[in-house]
Amino acid sequence: MSNVEERRRFLQEARLQHQLEIQSRQIESVFTRHNLDVQIAGGRVEPRTIRFDLRTYVAEGLDRLTALAQELRGVLRVPVHIERENGMWRVRVSRDVEPPVSLLDMLAIWSDVPPQTAVLGLSNAGEPIFLPLDGTVSHVLIAGSAEAGKTTLLRTIAVSLAMLNRQSRLQLAIIGPESDISPDAYGILEPLNYLPHIVNPVVYRTEEAADLLNGLVSELDYRQEQRIKHPAIVVLVDRVAALLENGGEPVREPLTYLVQHGIKAGIYLVMTARRANNESLPSWIDAHVSLRITGRVDTPEEAYAATGLPDSQAEYLLGQGDFLAVSGDMLTYFQGAFVSDSDLHMCITELQRRRARVLLAQPVSIRPHLSFVKEFSEEEEIPFGLVNEEVALGWHDEAVELAPEEFDEFWEAE
Repeated sequence: MSNVEERRRFLQEARLQHQLEIQSRQIESVFTRHNLDVQIAGGRVEPRTIRFDLRTYVAEGLDRLTALAQELRGVLRVPVHIERENGMWRVRVSRDVEPPVSLLDMLAIWSDVPPQTAVLGLSNAGEPIFLPLDGTVSHVLIAGSAEAGKTTLLRTIAVSLAMLNRQSRLQLAIIGPESDISPDAYGILEPLNYLPHIVNPVVYRTEEAADLLNGLVSELDYRQEQRIKHPAIVVLVDRVAALLENGGEPVREPLTYLVQHGIKAGIYLVMTARRANNESLPSWIDAHVSLRITGRVDTPEEAYAATGLPDSQAEYLLGQGDFLAVSGDMLTYFQGAFVSDSDLHMCITELQRRRARVLLAQPVSIRPHLSFVKEFSEEEEIPFGLVNEEVALGWHDEAVELAPEEFDEFWEAE
């Protein structure tokens, strides 16, 4: 077995183990919310399902447990069945279909990716497709109809950039569509908030998007004054046409300024749109976008608008990550790399592990002193800020290491 195959096999086993741990915690958290004493006692990985054996003494029986199947489906985002077999309760969870191209597999195989470069996927010839955001490519427009995989590709770009670049070299800003317009995009983009490279929580409201874009304009002006370009900032904008329609001039003005001048200051935009010939898209698209990525479109006219080529045949793309990249006269068909929720959680866990821990030289405690607690009655809550900032008892004699781990709560709460 070659070293590449060995690394890939090891990674696949680690991914499966991580998925089992996350799903076990998600299942137990659902039962806990309903005050059911249920623990995962074991299980088995089968070809199409994962079986979780439950240890429980629930007296209500089948009706109460099976009523939670729908809630478990919403949390795990896959089909779920609860059954009783040989006197034991079991939860059967459908296994995700293995994607044609996995981002983590690509990162294991191609480990020498240059800085400021995103992983896009694999070409039809099996070659890796990269996106260099170092001035080689300016801005990017990803076009395609619903189910083309545009938002999923944005997530792949964000995760690959975070896995391959330190926060001091590259940072991310993400603008999603209004959640009531595209609720699926919320589920795809929201977990990216736990990447340490995020400069601002993912924004969805147009007012917040305008504030973020104007903040980036101020950053751009400062960088030009100081003649600096690092760290690079990659701005991911999902459904840019809808953002421009809803936001009007307060959004259009700073976005246009960033597109026209951002490259000089190390600011790059990657945008998606359902139709490249949307009237809301301004004229600067053709002048400042050097790479077009097209997913499935509905008509030859939309294919021409998306690629700028008369016979690209983009209308025959299959969707679900089947893309065509156009740079000048060069066309490259590729399958976009996919990162599942469990893979994303695994990446965030690794990034948090790598992250430099905060070292405190002064003894500090985040625990309230008993005398402090007694000052509040049982009905009152202890002020969180006071406990963390103003109470120091010195129960540590040496420096304390603190590491953020709260990103686990996102998957448990879902």
